[in-house]
Amino acid sequence: MKKESMVLAILLSLQTVSYAAVVSDDYGGKVLSAPNTETELVNEDVVRSQRKGNAANPLKLNADKAEYNQETGDFFAEGNVVLKQNGQIIKADYAEGNMNTGDIYLKNGGEMIDEKTVLHAEWAHYNFIDKTGEIEKINGENIGKQEWYRSPSAKIKNGRVVCEDGATISRCPSVKHPACLSIEAKSFEVIPHEKMIAKDCWVKMRGKKIIHRDRWINDLTQKQRQTKFMPHIGWDDDYGMKYSLEVEQPLWKGGSMGGDLTYYGMAHWKPWYYVRHDAKDFNIILGNGWDDDDGDWYKKQMNWEFNWKRHRLIKGLPFTYSAFVEHGLWQRKDDDDEYSPRSWHTEYGAYLYHDPIHFFNSNKNSLNLYVGKKWTRESFTDEHASTNLYGATLTQSFDKYFKIWTGYYDAKSTSSLFDLNNPDMEKELRPGVQYVFPGGKNILTAVYRLDVGKGRRYEYDLTWLHHFCCWDLSVSYEREFVEQDHSIRVQYHFNFL
Repeated sequence: MKKESMVLAILLSLQTVSYAAVVSDDYGGKVLSAPNTETELVNEDVVRSQRKGNAANPLKLNADKAEYNQETGDFFAEGNVVLKQNGQIIKADYAEGNMNTGDIYLKNGGEMIDEKTVLHAEWAHYNFIDKTGEIEKINGENIGKQEWYRSPSAKIKNGRVVCEDGATISRCPSVKHPACLSIEAKSFEVIPHEKMIAKDCWVKMRGKKIIHRDRWINDLTQKQRQTKFMPHIGWDDDYGMKYSLEVEQPLWKGGSMGGDLTYYGMAHWKPWYYVRHDAKDFNIILGNGWDDDDGDWYKKQMNWEFNWKRHRLIKGLPFTYSAFVEHGLWQRKDDDDEYSPRSWHTEYGAYLYHDPIHFFNSNKNSLNLYVGKKWTRESFTDEHASTNLYGATLTQSFDKYFKIWTGYYDAKSTSSLFDLNNPDMEKELRPGVQYVFPGGKNILTAVYRLDVGKGRRYEYDLTWLHHFCCWDLSVSYEREFVEQDHSIRVQYHFNFL
């Protein structure tokens, strides 16, 4: 047997499980570390042609030590084993297999990673020629998403992952108590990057059965949007207790209807309902209900919005643009429960953005610039107004924990009847700092706002956010210098539904 340290190029199309999460994690989730290149022994490339497979996508293997027999095709690798193929990564302490038969074994377990998921297995076998295999004791998670899954075993058949002994999907990372929310199925099948199919499944909360479904399908292509159901509980010293429920039901491809059903202890019932169509280039929203602005409430009726999403201005140039139109019947209600006259409010504008500018060939800093123009018309006063818009934000990240930024914004008010969507000041300087504590459970953010036009302090905001297993708690303190006022806001919301 010929022994050598090497990069072993073989042909493999290992199928790993991908899931579509319902709710994103604001923090960003797990950060995967790269292999330690200082300890990798890479002295020779060995490429073997196979009777089947795609030679354009070989699997490359790096290891501290590797053995390969050119006659039999057997190979062994141990010590920081890292296999890469077409965006997928396999990590293990030991791997063995045969290039001629197409078999690869992770007898001591390993970790399988693609751009969306991390899958841990205690034992795995895969044939990269026939695309079949077995995996034992699976424990996986979505990268950057709050969703975990596990199964005692799985078989790979023609590219499909089948869990005949059942599987569990959980959106709760806790190990000290049963998952806050989980789905348990007697049989489970995954068509990678297409869909998941669960049969005879139960939705459980804290281990108790809540809902049973004979068949449950999760579309991984995101062509079919899922029902949204998100409760919030909060407290604000301006509004008192807040109870909110965000719901959204898909109606057609790109279309949905929903609402933000909110009750405040002081402001009482303030719901918002909408119908939405989201296309590739634009979205249209027809809404009816309430919106707030620093204690003043706005009742919007037959309010529709058209938003043209950001597009490249000219291919090859570092500029993008966007535009919007909003039109509806508005009426303001102040703190004394007095209503303003009703007016058909029309607002439209356009923005031109420069691509992020990086200094000193570093992606840790960026300068974002934009200019724009906005027009407003009120039917009650027959008022027409317009303003130029300017903005610049410079951000510097020192590491994954700490970053600072400074923003400058220039815009004038365009409506004397309504303050909603008007800037708090014409010229604003807004520095900020954020620190993510190790472990990612706590995030501290401070923002200072300066009225440059009038040369005075405006306010500062300090927010602490803590991630629990399946819910978040945030506490914000706001100090207003102009109004000589203080306010505290507490938010409690679930992130697993």
